[in-house]
Amino acid sequence: MSTIYVKENTKKELSKIAGELQAKLGRKIDFDETLRYLIRIYRSRNRRKIFFKKFTEPIPNVNFEETYKELIKERKRNERDL
Repeated sequence: MSTIYVKENTKKELSKIAGELQAKLGRKIDFDETLRYLIRIYRSRNRRKIFFKKFTEPIPNVNFEETYKELIKERKRNERDL
């Protein structure tokens, strides 16, 4: 085990997050578990950014305008069918 130094305000915020986790999970949570939770959230958000970037990249050899027109036509067909 090692010691890390944080400012008092940071410790208070960490304590608040730990308290919220305790209330949510219904058990005692220490700072280590709280920090691991925050790290997991951070990593998850980074993965989402990567997936979003990949999802929104242009696709080679696909014409955006034609694809968009096709999407609009299909959407209108779906609305008519409802």
